[in-house]
Amino acid sequence: MTLDFSTLEVLRTHNPAWRLLRSDHAPLVASFLHRVFVAPNVRGKAAADLAEALEDELYALRLQLGEKGETAFPKPALEYLNDWAAPDRRGWRTAASWTSCMASRARRWPCASRRHRAM
Repeated sequence: MTLDFSTLEVLRTHNPAWRLLRSDHAPLVASFLHRVFVAPNVRGKAAADLAEALEDELYALRLQLGEKGETAFPKPALEYLNDWAAPDRRGWRTAASWTSCMASRARRWPCASRRHRAM
């Protein structure tokens, strides 16, 4: 792949990793997924466990950031997880990866397949 302007512009607007890095919540998403999946070397997690872990993370951030935290992260954890996994432009995953993930027998988020591991 050549790294010319056109190629990078397409990647910037369509690549899920670039879309994640451009999102308002990139620091939250990246740090949370690293803490929950990468650091402990976990490949899948039940959706309820993931939502509970994110709720704990949001609670700690809101305490740490005070009033700014309340306005920066006003939604419950499950809404953030659904937004992040949304196949439309709000989320950072592509429609194809979400469809594949939903078809996964494990019904875990993110899906357990190698191709779609989080980060």
